[in-house]
Amino acid sequence: MKNVWYCPSTIIDQDIICEHKLNRITMSSLTVTPHNHDGYEIIIFLGGNASVIVESLVKDMERGDIVFVSPYSFHGMNLTGVTDYERITINIKLKYLQEICDDETDLSVCFRQMLSGRFNLIHLDEPTLQQFVTLADRLEKCIASKQFGWKLLSRALLTEFMITAAQYMDLSSSPHYESLMPTIVFNVIEYIEQNITGDLTVNSIAEHFHHNSDYLSRVFKNATGNSLKYFINAKRITLAQQYLQQGKSPYDVCFMVGFNNYSSFSRSFSNYIGCPPKQYQLQYQCDYGKKLLGF
Repeated sequence: MKNVWYCPSTIIDQDIICEHKLNRITMSSLTVTPHNHDGYEIIIFLGGNASVIVESLVKDMERGDIVFVSPYSFHGMNLTGVTDYERITINIKLKYLQEICDDETDLSVCFRQMLSGRFNLIHLDEPTLQQFVTLADRLEKCIASKQFGWKLLSRALLTEFMITAAQYMDLSSSPHYESLMPTIVFNVIEYIEQNITGDLTVNSIAEHFHHNSDYLSRVFKNATGNSLKYFINAKRITLAQQYLQQGKSPYDVCFMVGFNNYSSFSRSFSNYIGCPPKQYQLQYQCDYGKKLLGF
């Protein structure tokens, strides 16, 4: 996976990335770091004290939770205690998952269940969890091996994982979770999502919610780890990425996502993504063209 400068966006530069991670949490790492990816992410939570943040929702994690994070959704882990933190993460390129679907089977279904107050999440009992962990560990070893047929086998293992997860999500009731996000921050994030292409500023949002802008900014940063202004720009750049991938003109995209002039848009895009909008678009088209040609 390619981290781009210090921005919250990460480019998934491999078809599948699977990693079983165990970290010792220190006091310096007890922070929330919202970010997003240009592809899918699956988090299998195995242990530790943490809560997951996905957009405006927050939930304390339990062993056996599997969270499915949609492309471009801001998410992060708030680590709440000095302990070992164990999880498996699977990242999947957006186009790759689409390519392995067919007319009868949409493998992205697990990423599209989130309604207000609901996560793209399943909770597994211990025997079932071990089945998923075994499957994920096989996938990780297969990708690392690069042995004969590893690409085909990794595709098969990922397909089995996604089908099993979708079946389990369908069989189990989709639980309702009361979000731990402060109500005002929850409402602000929802408002930004609904009005991202408009003339959004910290002051206009504060005025809408009848709060002092300094107070609102402080509460937002305490809850999410990012300033309100930073989050607004990040959401706009995220939307711009999607429009650029669709082939829309960078100049048109500038105004479609709420910027007032192109130079400001290009500067912000470069700061978040690491390159200007046009370069990003050309690189995406080049990479996708190579994929279609089998390179």
